[in-house]
Amino acid sequence: MNTHPLSQLIQSIEDGQGWTDREVSRRIAAAGHKMSHSYIGKLKNHPIQSVNASMVQTLAIGLGIPETVVAEAALASMGVHIDTSEQCGSRRGDRYRRGPHRSRQAPTALAREGDEDRWRRASRRWAEQRPRPSRTGWTSA
Repeated sequence: MNTHPLSQLIQSIEDGQGWTDREVSRRIAAAGHKMSHSYIGKLKNHPIQSVNASMVQTLAIGLGIPETVVAEAALASMGVHIDTSEQCGSRRGDRYRRGPHRSRQAPTALAREGDEDRWRRASRRWAEQRPRPSRTGWTSA
């Protein structure tokens, strides 16, 4: 049995809640998503080759934990380790510069603070400010 970080995360939550893979799958289905109990077992027992947003979001719903926790465990399972103490050359939670006159807090730092509403608002602002393609080339919002 392969015990990588995602496997350990899933198993620890299942053990703590008294759930099985089938129960996690039922919770996912009750939320309107789809993930079979056998796929959850595969995530726990086999090496993780790749992840996508849908898998992270769905598993987070089933386990009842933030998506960022699932994403970090999945990435760590693939050998990608994220240093959450530094983001864009600054300490976690600090403001960082984006352009000469704009600054904002990284949405991931807000999510770690546990304020999901602030994270959603920051993510929305981030998406609105990011450069977008136009017919004549790249423009900023």
